[in-house]
Amino acid sequence: MRPRRPSSARHDDAFAYALQRHRLELIAAGEAEPLTERESLFLRQVKARRRPAYADYIVPGPLLRAETGALRRAREAREASARSTDAPEPEDLSPAF
Repeated sequence: MRPRRPSSARHDDAFAYALQRHRLELIAAGEAEPLTERESLFLRQVKARRRPAYADYIVPGPLLRAETGALRRAREAREASARSTDAPEPEDLSPAF
């Protein structure tokens, strides 16, 4: 009997796990900066020369998507704020009399 193909949900979970594991390995090696509090806590443990369990810092797929969405919204808000402060005021564009 042929083994069944994993469901798409199980495949997505495995991908999210592998992605987070790889990112934590990059952070531990000093090749990436932490983006979230969870990753910052992991880095603190590494710098304290403790051996943190990677699984303690890996979240399920839905939480990872929520965390990623929150990061994206925060970045977009910062960019919108920067654009609004960089734009000249409308009265600055009027010709001087």
